[in-house]
Amino acid sequence: MHSQSVWVGRVAVSKLEVMLELLADGAWHEIVELQQRLGLDAYTVEEVMAFLCEYSFVQVDKERGLVRVNPDFKKLLFEMVP
Repeated sequence: MHSQSVWVGRVAVSKLEVMLELLADGAWHEIVELQQRLGLDAYTVEEVMAFLCEYSFVQVDKERGLVRVNPDFKKLLFEMVP
């Protein structure tokens, strides 16, 4: 059971890493695009966006369904993402 939890946790982290890589360009991205590219449902993507927004990693435009990396966090991402 424990190994399954670790594996599931690693999958979640992996998806988060991919999401941040997609957002690293600093451009606005459609939330629907992220759902499709990551293979996640709308609820899961909304939860991740809420988490990232809470810590000012991303900016979300709910009216237009768009998200982009916070310009200040983008600097850090460029150091992390090749």
